[in-house]
Amino acid sequence: MKTQKFAITGLIASTLAAAADAFKRAPRTMPMWMVAAIAIAIGAGRHARADMDVVSWGTQTCDQGDLRESYTQVAAGLRHTVALTSDGTLVAWGYNAYGQCNVPSGLAGVSQVAAGYLHTVALKNDGTVVVWGRNTYGQCNVPPGLTGVTLVAAGQYHTVALKSDGTLVAWGWNEYGQCDVPSGLTGVTQVAAGYYHTVALKNDGTLVTWGDNGSGQCDVPSGLTGVTQVAAGYAHTVALKNDGTVVAWGRNTYGECDVPSGLTGVTQVAAGSHTVALKNDGTLVAWGDNRYGQCNVPSGLTGVTQVAAGYEHTLVLKNDGTFTAWGDNYSGQCNVPSGLTGVTQVAGGYEHTVALNNDGTVVAWGRDSYGQCDVPSGLTGVTQVAAGRYHTVALKNDGAIVAWGDNSYGQCNVPSGLTGVTQVAVGYSHTVALKNDGTLAAWGDNFYGQCNVPSGLTGVTQVAAGYGHTVALKNDGTVVAWGRNYNGECNVPSGLTGVTQVAAGSEHTVALITFADCNANGQRDTYEIMLGAADINLNGVPDACEMSSGDLDLNGVVDFGDVALITLDFGPCSDCPSDLDGSGVVDFGDVALALLSFGPTG
Repeated sequence: MKTQKFAITGLIASTLAAAADAFKRAPRTMPMWMVAAIAIAIGAGRHARADMDVVSWGTQTCDQGDLRESYTQVAAGLRHTVALTSDGTLVAWGYNAYGQCNVPSGLAGVSQVAAGYLHTVALKNDGTVVVWGRNTYGQCNVPPGLTGVTLVAAGQYHTVALKSDGTLVAWGWNEYGQCDVPSGLTGVTQVAAGYYHTVALKNDGTLVTWGDNGSGQCDVPSGLTGVTQVAAGYAHTVALKNDGTVVAWGRNTYGECDVPSGLTGVTQVAAGSHTVALKNDGTLVAWGDNRYGQCNVPSGLTGVTQVAAGYEHTLVLKNDGTFTAWGDNYSGQCNVPSGLTGVTQVAGGYEHTVALNNDGTVVAWGRDSYGQCDVPSGLTGVTQVAAGRYHTVALKNDGAIVAWGDNSYGQCNVPSGLTGVTQVAVGYSHTVALKNDGTLAAWGDNFYGQCNVPSGLTGVTQVAAGYGHTVALKNDGTVVAWGRNYNGECNVPSGLTGVTQVAAGSEHTVALITFADCNANGQRDTYEIMLGAADINLNGVPDACEMSSGDLDLNGVVDFGDVALITLDFGPCSDCPSDLDGSGVVDFGDVALALLSFGPTG
C-alpha cells in the first residue's frame, strides 16, 4: 500500500483512518436467502488487504511499510504519511526531503497528528504542540508558551491550533491572510486548514472562514447552521450538518463541491482536491478530482440497484435513491446535481447523464452540444430514460416516447403512431422500443443493420443497444443479437439460457443469470444447481421460490406433502417441478433431496 500523490489536510487522513476502522468493525452478516448473479460477457472487452488497519488508494509514490500495528489516526501530506499508534507514539514514512518524516526523538504522549504540504504537526496530551519539516514560512515555529491546545490543523504552509478556551492561534505563511484569526473569535470547537484558507466551526453550529477566497472557498452559504464538522480542501470547503447531510462550496473544477444527490448518514467529511464522506454504515463516498484515482471507492460498494455506463463514466444507483458517478468528467457528466433526491433510474450517454425522479420528471447534465441535456419543458409522467451519444429518450407512462438532442440519423424521429411501448434502449445513434406485445421497433442510424429487427422476433421482454448492435432478451431466457459484430458482440454463446437481463456496451454484450444462493455460502454450487431445475410457480424462470429447498406444494414447509407430489410424478420428465436434481427423471434421488430439506423454507 502506498501514500496518495496530492496535498491533503490532516482531516482527510483522520477520515480515512476512521473509515478503515468503521469498515473493520461493521457487522458482516449474510441474509438467509441471498440473490446472486452470474454475468457472461462476450465481445471486446488496488486491492486492499483485509488484515490492515489503513486503506488508501490513488496514485502510489512511496513505500509506507507494514501497517499491522494498532493505529488510532493517520494523516497524509503531499508525499508523506504519519500514523499515530495507540500508545501515543508516531510513525512516519514517505518523501522526507525536508525531514517531515523525522519524528523527534523521544516524542510520546501524542493525541492528534496533522500533515501539511511538507511539514508535520503533533499535539501532545499535555496541550503542547511539536512541529517539524519544511519551515520556509515559519510554519514549524510554534509560538512561545503555547499551551492548552485541543486540536491542530495544517495547511500548505501554515499551521493552526485550537485552544481549550475556544480561541485560535495560527502561524506560517500569511500571503492570503490565512493566519489572520478574526478579532474576537471565540467559541470555536473545530478548525480546518486548506491550501491557503482557514475555517473555524463555532459551538453554535456556524462557520467563520478567512484567507484566500479566489474560488469562493470562504463564502459560507447564507443561513448555514447546524454544522458539526468542517473540512478544507485545496480551494473548497465542506461542512457536515447534524442531519447527516453535506454542503460544499468553493473551487469546483473537478466537481469537488458537487455533493452526491441525497447523501445522508454522513458522520465525517474530508477534503483535498476532492471530497470524501464517511457514512454511518462504515462505507465511503468520494467525489471531485480523480486524476490519481482518489475517488475510486474500494470494492465492497453495496445496496446497488442499477448500474449504467456512459462512454467513459460509470453511474451506480443505490437502493436509497442516491447514485454515484465516476470516470471521465470532462463535460461534468459525473457532477450529480446538488440536492437531487428520489432518483429511480439513471442513464449515461457519451458525455452526459440523465436521471429519472420518482415524480416522473427528468434531470440531465454534462455535455449539451446538441441539446441532449435540454429536457423538454413540462415533461412529466416519465417511467424510463435512456441516453445515446448525443441524444436522450424518455418513455412515458402512457406508452409514448419523447426524444431530443442530435437527430442526424433520425434517432429522435419517433415513428408515427407508435404506442404501447414498455421499454426503450438507445445506442450510439439509434433507438429501440419494446412494445407490450413483445415485438420491437427500431429507428436511427442503420449502417450496421442495428435497426433491422429479425423477422418474426416475438416474446421479447427486454432490449439493449450498443454502439452499432442491438440485443433482445426473450421470455424463454434466450438472447438474440444483431448489427455490428466486429468484436463478436453479436455472437451469443451456444446454449445460453436462463438469462434474466441483458446489457450492451460499445462493442460487447453482457447477460445476467440470476439464481438463489439457498445455502447462503456466497456462491452457486451443487446444492442450488440440483434445486434450480424446477419452475414450481410456472413463471418461466427457476427462481428463489423454486430453489427454496423443494417446497413443491408452497406451504412454507418441506414435508411429506412434497414427497407425495414427487412420488406421483415418478418417471421421465423435462423441467417438471418434482425433478429436484435435474436428472431428467423423477425418482428416489428427488425424494432424498426433499427429505434432506425437511423443515421451514424461509
